[in-house]
Amino acid sequence: MRKYPDLLNKYNEGRGARNTANFFGGVTSFFIGWPIGQSMSSNSYRRSKTPWWMLGVGAGFTALAIPINNNGIKKMKSAFKDYNGQLGNNGDGKKVDIQIVVKDGVGFRLLF
Repeated sequence: MRKYPDLLNKYNEGRGARNTANFFGGVTSFFIGWPIGQSMSSNSYRRSKTPWWMLGVGAGFTALAIPINNNGIKKMKSAFKDYNGQLGNNGDGKKVDIQIVVKDGVGFRLLF
């Protein structure tokens, strides 16, 4: 992808968005897991002092991470699709076409 800096930038934006979403996912697991684990504790004092606000914060981080992750995936897929479209061009303006053929068996057809 280094030959196509615009596609590389699009890919890096998507990867950065996915990394941000993964960070929020890690924070989410802590904020949701802590109060649930503490509520399952056998100690009744701990159960009465469970910080349920952490569960709400975790739900908020989840609601924030999902669209960020989806946006990153869309950007990365778009960059891959554009890059693969550029590779399909063999220099003469003709596209290389690869097809999977199922007739008497399974095979593929390569058209120039």
